[in-house]
Amino acid sequence: MAKSLGPVGTLPDRGVGGLLPGTGAARVRPGQAAEPSAVERRLLGLLAEGLTDATVARRLNVSLRTERRMVAELMRRLGASGRFEAGVKAARRRWI
Repeated sequence: MAKSLGPVGTLPDRGVGGLLPGTGAARVRPGQAAEPSAVERRLLGLLAEGLTDATVARRLNVSLRTERRMVAELMRRLGASGRFEAGVKAARRRWI
């Protein structure tokens, strides 16, 4: 059930037990990164090779927009302000 925000609108129900509804994905705070999925690990590896967003998207068989969203989400989860910092933090966590 949604919580009312008054005249502004409503907040969506965020699921049960810390899971996002319909995804099975756990909510993760920025900087508190959960283990990456196999696709996310592959994405990190491709970024570590210095490939462009467009090349990474083609190799992952996703749209450029999806690739950019994936990179942004990984950066958020790692608490990184840029791709290089995300790579360093991922390497420190032994993700790549």
